[in-house]
This record gives sequence, C-alpha cells and structure tokens, in this order.
Amino acid sequence: MKILYVEDNPVDIDLTIRRLGKVSPAIHIDIAHSQTEALQIVRREDFSEYDLVLTDMHLQDGDGIAILSHIRGHSLPVAVVILTGQGDEEAAVAALKAGADDYIVKKQGYLEKLPELLENASTSFRKAKAYDVEILKVIYVEHNQADVDLTCRHIARYTPHIQMDPVYSVEDFYKIIEQTGCLDQYSVILLDYRFPQANALEILKEIKLSTNNTIPIILITGKGDEEIAVKALKMGAYDYLTKTQGYLFKLPSVIENAHYSMRLTREHNALIESEKRYRNLFENSPIVKLIVDPDNGRIVNANAAAVCFYGWSFEQLITKKISEINTMPEEELRAIWGRASKTNFDHYHFQHQLANGSIRDVEVSSGPIEIDGKTMLYSVIYDITERIRGKKERERLQRKLVQAQKMEAFGQLAGGIAHDFNNILSAVIGFSEIALYQIEEKTELWDDINEIYIAGRRAKELVSQILTFARQTDEEIKPVRISQIAKEVLKLIRSSTPTSIEIRQEVDSTALVKGNAVQIHQIMMNLCTNATYAMEDGGALEIIIRDVVLDGKENTIGTQHASGAYVEMIVSDTGTGIPQDIIDSIFEPYFTTKPPGEGTGMGLSMVHGIVQSYGGAIQVASSPGKGTVFTIYLPITSEDEKSLNYESKALPRGTEKILLVDDEISVARAEGKILERLGYEVTVMNDSVESLKLFAESPYDFDLVLTDTNMPKMPGNILAVELMKIRRDMPVILCTGYSRKMSHETIKAIGAKALIHKPIVAESIATILRDVLDQV
Repeated sequence: MKILYVEDNPVDIDLTIRRLGKVSPAIHIDIAHSQTEALQIVRREDFSEYDLVLTDMHLQDGDGIAILSHIRGHSLPVAVVILTGQGDEEAAVAALKAGADDYIVKKQGYLEKLPELLENASTSFRKAKAYDVEILKVIYVEHNQADVDLTCRHIARYTPHIQMDPVYSVEDFYKIIEQTGCLDQYSVILLDYRFPQANALEILKEIKLSTNNTIPIILITGKGDEEIAVKALKMGAYDYLTKTQGYLFKLPSVIENAHYSMRLTREHNALIESEKRYRNLFENSPIVKLIVDPDNGRIVNANAAAVCFYGWSFEQLITKKISEINTMPEEELRAIWGRASKTNFDHYHFQHQLANGSIRDVEVSSGPIEIDGKTMLYSVIYDITERIRGKKERERLQRKLVQAQKMEAFGQLAGGIAHDFNNILSAVIGFSEIALYQIEEKTELWDDINEIYIAGRRAKELVSQILTFARQTDEEIKPVRISQIAKEVLKLIRSSTPTSIEIRQEVDSTALVKGNAVQIHQIMMNLCTNATYAMEDGGALEIIIRDVVLDGKENTIGTQHASGAYVEMIVSDTGTGIPQDIIDSIFEPYFTTKPPGEGTGMGLSMVHGIVQSYGGAIQVASSPGKGTVFTIYLPITSEDEKSLNYESKALPRGTEKILLVDDEISVARAEGKILERLGYEVTVMNDSVESLKLFAESPYDFDLVLTDTNMPKMPGNILAVELMKIRRDMPVILCTGYSRKMSHETIKAIGAKALIHKPIVAESIATILRDVLDQV
C-alpha cells in the first residue's frame, strides 16, 4: 500500500514511520510537510499511484479538511484518514461528513491501532468504489436439478452481475447456517417452497431461530401456493415469486429490489441511530460546550464535559458570566459576542480560568444558534494548552535541527579537508619512510626524519578524530590513555570556567583503557560542565584519575563488579546537589532539570551508555546543598598503544608488475618508490583516462592495478569497472583520502579486491598487496 502522509510535526512523522515500518514493512510512505506541498502532489498525474492519504487535521498553513475537499471534489480514487488531537472529535465528525473514510485521535496507544485502521479504511474505500458494478451473490436453495440449471443459465445470460450458488438439500443449507459468518457473503437467499424433507416455512423458522439474519429471503412457490407465501412473509420473508410463465425474467429485479431495499432499511436505521447520537451530542459529548446569551454574557447551558473541565458544578456554572471565566476584559468580549452572533462559526484564542485558579489556553469555535426564538451563542471549547506547549517544543526542535544541519555542514567540510590533507600526509609519510629506509638508523638525520614521520602519523590520527567528531566515520575503539585526554579537557575547562570556581586535579594514572578518545573526551566534558553549572555562586571542581584494583566484592561503586584493574575517574563539585527523589532518573534519556532551551536531557544518558559499552560502571552520590560526586570505573586493557615510531622490519615483498594511478604527482611518486623498494615493477600514471588507454593496449603486462578514487575525468571506481571489462580477472585495489561513497561493501559490489585509506604506510600497503596477489 502506498500512502501520502501529510504532517508538519517532525516528531510525529518519525514515530509514525517507525511504527508502520515495523508492523507493516510493505507500506510505502511519502511525506508532505504542509497543505501546500500536499495539494501539489495531489494535482500531479502520478497521484493515482497512491492508495490512501493520511493527513493531520491542523497544519501550519491550512488543515486536512482542505486536502480532503480537493480530493473528494475532484473524485480522486484514494481513501482519506484524518488525524485529530484529543478533544477534537467534532472536527473529526466534520471530516467524516466531508467524505473522510475514517479518523483516529492522537492519544496514548493510537500508533498501535493505526496500521489496522489504515488497512480497513483502504479496503472499505475499494469496496465502496466498486459499488456501481456491485456483484450480488445469491444462495439458491432448490432440490430440483432441472430448475437449478434453468434458473442459473437464465441469470448468467441476462444478468451476469448476479452470481448463483445452488444448494440442493435442506441438510446442506442448515450446515451453512451453522457456520458462523458463512451467510454474510450473500446478498439474497432464494428459497424454493417444497423440499422432500421439509417446506419453506419450517426452513424460515429454523433460520429465525439459528441466526440473527438480516439477509432478505425470497420464496419461490408453485401456482396455488399464494396462501403459503403470505404466511412466509409474516414469518420474515422479504418477497415471493410464483413459478408462472416468464417468472425468470422477473427474478433479477425481485433479487435486486430485495437487496437494495434491505440496504436502504439498514441505512435508514443507521441514520435514525445517527440522529439520536447527534441529539445527544451536546449533553454527552466529551468536548466542552457552552450556550451563552450574547446580550449579557451569561452561561445558560453547559454539558458534562464543561462541568468536568472547569471544575464547578452545573448549578454554579450556569450562574456565571463568561467574563468571570475569560481573562479578556469584558468590553473586548462584548465586541466579540456581537460579531459571533451575526456570523457563522468563528475561531478565537482565549485564556480561561478554572475553579482551582489555574489558567488554560483554549480555542473557542462560536456561532449563532436559535433556542426558543432567541439567538444564543453555541461555543465549542478546546483545551490547547498542550498544543501551545507543543508549538514551543517544535520551535525548540527546529533550533536543534538548525544546529544539526550546521554539524552536517561541518561534517561535509571536514570530509573535504580530510581528503586533501590525507593526500598531503601521504607524501609526507611516504617520503619520510623512504628516507628512513635509506639512512643509517639512530643517526642525527635519522632521528630528525623520524620526528617528521611521527608528526605525520599523529596528523593522520587527528584527521580520524575530526571525522569521528563530525560523525563522518565510525568511532574506532582502541587502547587510549585517559590521563592525556584529561589534560586536554582541563585546559578547555579552565578557559571557560568562572574564576569563582576553583579547579583541583589529581591525575595519577598511566594505564590504558579500550575506548574511543572522542567519547571519553565527551564523558569528561559533560561531567565537568554539569558540575560548573551547579556552582553558579562559586565552589570547587575536583578531578581525580588513578589506577585501582577491585576484588569483585561489594565495592565503592555500590554494585557487584568483576575483579581486576580499573581506571577510577572521580568528578566532584560543591554545588547545589541532586534531590534524592530524582537521583534515580538522571541517566534516563531526555531527563533534565535545566530550563527549556538550556538542556536536552541526553548528556548523562550518553555518559551512562558509553561507560556501559566499555564494560565499566558509574555511580553518583549527592547531598542537596553539599555537592555531587560522580565515580566512573573503566577496565584497564593489557593491549599496548600503537607506536608511531618508524620500525625497520622485514615486509612482504613481490616482483609483480603494478599499474599505479593517482592524479597527485607527489603522492604517486611516494607510493611508487615504496612499491619499488618492496621489489615490485611499477608503472606510475597521473591521468585515469590515459592509464585506461595504456592498459587497453597491453592488459596482460600488469598483475595488479592500484588506483586513487577521487580523480578528475574518471574516478577510480569507474576506472576499475572499465579495466575489468577489458580483463575480467584483473585485481584492482582502490585507494582513498576520504570518500563517503567508498566502503568495503561498495568496492566488493564493483569487483575490486581491497580498499586502502590514505595516508598509506609501507607496512599496510605491503601486507594488502601480498594478500591480494596471493589470492589471484
């Protein structure tokens, strides 16, 4: 099923898509964020592809009724379901009258009901659409084979939309009656009067006793059985037809009349019931309703919902003037009463005071109504307090979205810089390695070039951290030294913390933990920022980091934890503290005690999640007015930090012929020299198009192609495809400084053998080359 979902609330969009995607993955959803966008889609030629429109009633630039009116006004073949707020049922009734197929109220649990409701609405619409050529199914109970054949042939020839299902015995018919819902598929029961075992009157009696039947029954009688037919009518048969000459030509119209007459009866009964409901709409409606005298503003009638909403008894409420409830000055209200009593329903935004003194934002729809010959104001009141709060929340989310877009832009900028910078680093690291290989170790010149090499490797890690922070790469988990990160955090905290807050530090840890530097930086920044926020009037912030050994028993973190070596991180403050009634909730997502706009409630939740993912634990202890202490334990790893020094060691070598393609001349030279040092015969090209021509002339002169991905004229991934068109078994390795499009899955899809990330070091390229070549 294909759905057009019209909604301007991003939170509702996300929740709805998630729910429908989980329960009904076959549903395809397109989003329109406004009435204007929805009407543009509705007017398109390809709109006929949609099965259903799901639209919110209230949109920022209009409403769902306008979209519904356009669809029904142009007879567009699509079902429409309206989403309304709680207490907005009257608007839903208006939508149903305007042609909506159904509606659903946005209240707790509505998303669980939504998939089934949408399916039912679509099915009902398809059935209604087929009404003009409706197929009538008739169950024909007749024991005479000749009569059955004659009747069925006649009906099939002259009225093919009537389908006859013959039943040849009373016993078989009773079996059908006994099956729950089996008769529901039929429009009419056509019953012959005479059977060997029973007559139609007995069968009618059995039908009446066995089922709550609403299907019209037509009796087929022989000539002279009219008296029996009258008895049958009294027992509930709809009509009868005598087997006289030409009766088969009358039969279709009798069947259709019975069906449509019964349908009209059902619809008439439903209409009477509906009118009854509408008469009770005022008294029993869950929507707040008042009748007000516009001459003096006095409330003359109120429904039960109004009594419940305002908090006064009915007797108290009808003695009040509306000006005693409405916070607007009475002079302004009188002007509004005058306008409302002369025009159709108008909408107003007021603030009403309840019996308990609280003020609620309300939307009032008010218009004239005649009661006992006097014009009164019929007012429907909707509590929109939560809607106003929701609007403010949407504005907050909009600001958050803008911030997210800024971060996305930063990420794209970081990706572009990373590509160029990694090319530069490729040359720096590559030529440093070449020089170090050629110079005698531990000489002064060797040490100087090694420092260049180390700086290049550090720059490579810095680029990786920038991309991780900008969410352009996965967060790498590796051994990190918390003491080094703590020093960086303390520098930042000192520069942004008021002088009234004393910062104390005790960093006495040399251990490594397995984690991500950016995440650990986030943990410390979040805890320190929260601590300074709690000390607006000054105080002391203390950070302690040390190595400890836990014995696995009940320990200082207050929980059973595995024995072993841990890094203990303590962040304490002397601020306002955390009340005991909320301290168990501080790690929950979106929980915050900060004013709107100052906190998201995600900081401590993020901290807790990271610590748990590292196999650690976190504890908080706090006393209101005395301060708060956060203690974190992270398991120490035995893995070593990866050394950045150049190490001269034997690397995998080879003698194969390699075609190296990179548009950066310095990068190509450095990589070429490294490959030649490893024993390979290298042909270096700086133009992807020219390299393709060279390869096409002699494809078997090369054993492997190593190509950059980001090149002018022809990117490396396209070059790889073209090379393998010429020689299918040609192993190709792609090399990238940074590309969001390139991943191990992507290169596998195009047939390349490996993906190498710049800047390249000799050890990694030597290993990868040998692995690929040995598999050929």
